[in-house]
Amino acid sequence: MKNFVGFDYSLKLHQLDFIAREMMRVENKRELYDLVEQYLMADIGGSEARKKARTVLFKIWVSVPPEHVRVRDRALQLFADASQEERLVLHWGLILMAYPFFREMAEQAGKLLHIQGEFSSLQLGRKMRALYGEREKVRVATKKILQTWRNFHVIIPQEKVYIANKFHVTNPFLKPWLCESYLLATGKAGVELNRLGEELSLFPFQISLSEHELKDNDRFRLIYGQGSVKVAIR
Repeated sequence: MKNFVGFDYSLKLHQLDFIAREMMRVENKRELYDLVEQYLMADIGGSEARKKARTVLFKIWVSVPPEHVRVRDRALQLFADASQEERLVLHWGLILMAYPFFREMAEQAGKLLHIQGEFSSLQLGRKMRALYGEREKVRVATKKILQTWRNFHVIIPQEKVYIANKFHVTNPFLKPWLCESYLLATGKAGVELNRLGEELSLFPFQISLSEHELKDNDRFRLIYGQGSVKVAIR
């Protein structure tokens, strides 16, 4: 049974936007910590709740492992000129890498959406408890992530269920970045180019990637098989 959960506070996009913007402006981690603490006071009254939110935010954008630093730094470059929807893509890719629980919950939601076009919180909760056990941390994280998705507007509430709200990813620099962050998050050896948009944990996004878009990208290698082309990280 899987153990680490970790995602114990629901996030809002403007909070993630803030930490990304401030990272580009300040170099001192202590200063960044204080700036985020002050910013969160407008949303979060209690110090313990702010600490939880700050921990999640820092794990996504700041305290990343060495193997993810290059992708995070590239995200900062893209963030500077990104639209609101493109910033969502950057946050999503980094969260997938930072929190396996978030990624697996997105996969389970994506699977239900693929099969039946909708999912309920009860269905998703049962699936996550089956993977991580009947623990309070699992219940809390599932609730917080579901609220985060609502805050992100990637799901739309219907009567007792949710459906996906799809965002088109067309930026030619952002598409390879999302592919790389997805491969790092999942540990997959590669993904078929024409099926990237079908990957379950990317359920909020409509995306297609072509050989032409990767021809000058030294981060990837193409693997040719019988009737298919896979992309893998070098």
